[in-house]
Amino acid sequence: MLNRAVCSLLLLNFALIGCAEVEANKRPRDFAALFAQDRGEAEAGDVQAQYRLGRDYERALGTEQDLESAEQWYRKAAEAGDLAAMTALGNLIQPKYYLRDTVLKEDWLLRAADAGYAEAMLAEAHYRAFPAGRDWLEGAAAAGSPEAKAELVQVLARSKSLEEQSRAEAYSAEIGRDFPNALFAVELAKSMRERPTGKFSVYEVTPGMHQAALRLDVEETMGGAGSYAYYTFAVLQGVIGHPISMDPGGNGAVLRAEVHGTLRQRAEHGDLQSSCNLGFLLDNEKDYANAFSAYRIAAVKGAPRAAYHLGLYYRDGRGTDRDSVKAAEWFRRAAEQGYIPAQAALGAQLMNDEDYPEAVQWLRPAAARDNPLAQYSLGLLYRNGLGVPRNNALAVTLISKAARVWGGEIEVSGRPAWPDAVAWLEKGKSDPDLAPLIDQFAVNKAPVREFLPDANSAKGGCGTPVRND
Repeated sequence: MLNRAVCSLLLLNFALIGCAEVEANKRPRDFAALFAQDRGEAEAGDVQAQYRLGRDYERALGTEQDLESAEQWYRKAAEAGDLAAMTALGNLIQPKYYLRDTVLKEDWLLRAADAGYAEAMLAEAHYRAFPAGRDWLEGAAAAGSPEAKAELVQVLARSKSLEEQSRAEAYSAEIGRDFPNALFAVELAKSMRERPTGKFSVYEVTPGMHQAALRLDVEETMGGAGSYAYYTFAVLQGVIGHPISMDPGGNGAVLRAEVHGTLRQRAEHGDLQSSCNLGFLLDNEKDYANAFSAYRIAAVKGAPRAAYHLGLYYRDGRGTDRDSVKAAEWFRRAAEQGYIPAQAALGAQLMNDEDYPEAVQWLRPAAARDNPLAQYSLGLLYRNGLGVPRNNALAVTLISKAARVWGGEIEVSGRPAWPDAVAWLEKGKSDPDLAPLIDQFAVNKAPVREFLPDANSAKGGCGTPVRND
């Protein structure tokens, strides 16, 4: 199928800087032609083109985001039996932020899952409460979904059942090349089963745990680890290849120094993930000059996330001199590989430079992927009629999404509101043209529809975009 769009870590604390939102998008200049091609083929009755056209509308690829049109074309393909379209339609029209304990009147997602479509079964697993969710996860794994196997490993590896532990090992061996987290989970579980009670150090660091830790995307892994200090310590001890006691008053500085040394040595030998990991850790420790150098090693070799961070350093003058031209250059390198935060950052910079038409082309797909900077920036363009026709209703919708406002409240989804968007809405309440629209949106009780998977579900890591064929 044609490829389409597709801490501070100081002892107990770490922070997530960004998300691995990577996919193999076409460059914006190709979107319009691809959209026109899809529309022509879809109108001629091509079922796969109908599905793709729905996706174009949903993701704002070559056109305005239009969820009603997306639903229309997904439905045509779904009614023709296309399981991918059934899944996309189900995810579009059914709310995401609740557990599905009731039977829905129109359950396209369930129909695709019952037909054995792995992606639909995985979605059902995410929607449903235990034990139904576990059953669907098992089904998706059995149907061959590597993502489902990776999630299931996290459950099976911690089980007391020898049979489930064995399954975890088998799955991790099968998918470990693309999902080092699965390999690490199995090796960590082995170590933790022997870990002395109350100790933050692991019992041992096996060669397998060491190799898996070196392949982990630390920014993504730590972001998903929450406040579990033992996991933080386990990852870092896995990186250096041996345990270090983390009792109060222990060897935090020693651990940090060894981690830096290991990653720096590997980065100097060309390992892109180690470069990104080192840059992330140094940035969180506010060592911006050395973080800049670490990210640059990976960025010049084509790593999109590293290029994005380099753009931030040039834009903000952190670790290097402020240079908006170089910032745009590095943002563009990452954006052209489909890195969503870079598309948003590039679009926002182009907007500031008054290149509104190109800014719109970069902001649209990033806004459709729920990037708050892109939503806020695109909303401002619609409010002022710059690069797009003036549209106050769409401006309020986009900026409200950036502010995470649904049903009159800030949504609880683990993703922070964009501060400028919150301030804009507050100011807009005194504007007679905007106030009714803001009030109307605020009382909208429709559930949030998450157009595409959360950022953290992407597995592209430092240098390899996720393909979304």
